[in-house]
Amino acid sequence: MHFLGFAQHLFRFRKANTFYFLSALSAFVVVTSFIILIATLVIRSFPVFTKPSYEVQIEPIITADNLHTDSLSPSDDVAYIPDLPSQNERLSQTHPSQDVTLVYNAGQLELFQSKQLVATSPFAKVTQVFPSNIPFVFYLVVSETYDATQLFRVHWQANKPLQSLLLFELSKEQRLVSVIESDIHNIVHLLLHKDGVTQLVMLNLVTAEALTEVELEGIGGLDTAKRDSIKLRFDDNVITVEVFDLEASVTLKELFLPHAFPGYDNASLTWQTNPAQDYQLRKYNIMPLIIGSLKASAISLVVALPIALGAAIYVGFLAKSNARTWLKPVIEVLESIPAVIIGLIAATFLFNVAVSILWSVVTFVALLPIYMALNAYVYQLCKRSKFERLFIRFELVIVVLSLLCFLWLSSALGTWLTTWSWIQTVTPSNQIMLVVALGLGVGIAPTIFSLAEDAINGVPKTMIKASYALGATRVQTLSQIVLFTAFPGLMAAVMLGFGRAFGETMIVLMVSGNTPVAEWDIFTGLRALTANLVIEMPEANSQNSHLVVLFLTALVLFLFTFVLNCSAEWLRQRNKKARGRLQ
Repeated sequence: MHFLGFAQHLFRFRKANTFYFLSALSAFVVVTSFIILIATLVIRSFPVFTKPSYEVQIEPIITADNLHTDSLSPSDDVAYIPDLPSQNERLSQTHPSQDVTLVYNAGQLELFQSKQLVATSPFAKVTQVFPSNIPFVFYLVVSETYDATQLFRVHWQANKPLQSLLLFELSKEQRLVSVIESDIHNIVHLLLHKDGVTQLVMLNLVTAEALTEVELEGIGGLDTAKRDSIKLRFDDNVITVEVFDLEASVTLKELFLPHAFPGYDNASLTWQTNPAQDYQLRKYNIMPLIIGSLKASAISLVVALPIALGAAIYVGFLAKSNARTWLKPVIEVLESIPAVIIGLIAATFLFNVAVSILWSVVTFVALLPIYMALNAYVYQLCKRSKFERLFIRFELVIVVLSLLCFLWLSSALGTWLTTWSWIQTVTPSNQIMLVVALGLGVGIAPTIFSLAEDAINGVPKTMIKASYALGATRVQTLSQIVLFTAFPGLMAAVMLGFGRAFGETMIVLMVSGNTPVAEWDIFTGLRALTANLVIEMPEANSQNSHLVVLFLTALVLFLFTFVLNCSAEWLRQRNKKARGRLQ
């Protein structure tokens, strides 16, 4: 007996240890997965916070006699440092990929296409002209004296003034020998000479930031250039300069600030990662995506908050207990509807009736105060009549039927208003944001309702009874006691709903139009961070900075939702502790 009891006790002990080990392992897996997720996002987006680097490969040294030389320099003798030309000296350079020639003559820049003058513009004293692989773009070295020499990127556009951007300031006696562009990166390499030293400098072509540089003893010229390596000729030898971490060429300034791009009138916030030609600048500004996500989330709250908070107040405080028992599960079940279904309905149905819906919504908002005042008046009449019991018993059915009638009336009036010629002139042509607001608002409303109802229902009953005992009405109790006490929980619900809208993918992807426009106008298109990841991740090129920038946008999305959810959870815990003290 003692042996059997000991065996049974040992079995129970081992089983308890097994359950303890499995539960601890599960918790460890969850925490580890979360850490791996964060680490992956940080590591893959970390090149944005670093810079590319040069590394000189001296061995083996290859003689120039055995190497096929393909000079990219516009000058035959790349080691020759020209003297400053006189003001009246004529400089000319032809674009390598187009029949376009830029001529500088007596303080005037003249652009010729097919030997015909197409544009002219006054410019400062130009001493050197270098062509670019970007259409109608040239690099100009402007030097009034040897002490003040600057490199400009200039761009011509039909019927528009010349655009110029200061890229680099050369030091005293420093001469530019060659300009080397990268076809899939927004960078340019400058080959410079000064005091018997050859210097290679890498610039970000969008922000004009110096990324890295290397100095070599001796006077050398450009021999060949590739994306990740540049060969320089020194007398009879060739030295290879390897370029590493090119995906780090994108900078934070490029990601968040407006910049002037060739072909654009002014500095702009632009996202365009797949230009028509390789040498055209890729535009990695993520502000249009952030603005799109914020705009979609904010406009969806306009629809979701009245619906969700109104339903939460009714179910959590005003409704009878028997109605509350089935209303809350029914509304919460709506949260299980896949977002793709909501997006499909919004994309196929709401788009077709967007114009009439716009004025129906306007009519609904305009007539809502009248509708509520009329309902209150009818309720007072019913209380004074013999139908008071019937009204109280079937108040939910009566409210739903009256609301459906009001919605039908608003829709009919909105459709009738669209037939007016004056209304047609003031109706915006783009109703995408209305469809986004309705689709995304309906999608996040159950989330806000569930949390808000828990906060309202969690208000101590003793406080409500004490309010009634002091003679307060239901409305006074609701506004002064219930909503005041549940306010932190309501704020947490709103914040979590906003985070849900910010991280929503399918609804925004299907109904937003996916136009990356950095405008807060509600009648313009948008592209959200989540939708952009779905669209561009399959075609992202790992050889340039595109994939790194996408991981950075994912990190921004994660940090925003993480901070928002943590703040909401802190508010919920604070509200829970406050209610515990009150009870």
